Amino acid sequence: NVDARVTSLSIIGMAMWTAWWFKPNQDQKLEFVANEIAENALASLRRAKSVQRIESISDLTAEIRENLALIDGIASRNKV
Repeated sequence: NVDARVTSLSIIGMAMWTAWWFKPNQDQKLEFVANEIAENALASLRRAKSVQRIESISDLTAEIRENLALIDGIASRNKV
């Protein structure tokens, strides 16, 4: 199970810490960073939910394939 308090505080902390490192004139645009933070928060919630539904090897391999597809998508957007 996922602890709602820890999850909530983690997401809030992730968003709040941005104030220490984000430099509007030096880094990415504010909208880009805000979208990335939101996507990261959603991804962590999706991951926690998906872990709860893994009950077999085939579930696990499906999870791995989904994660690899996400990595491929990110890599292609960032041209890694």
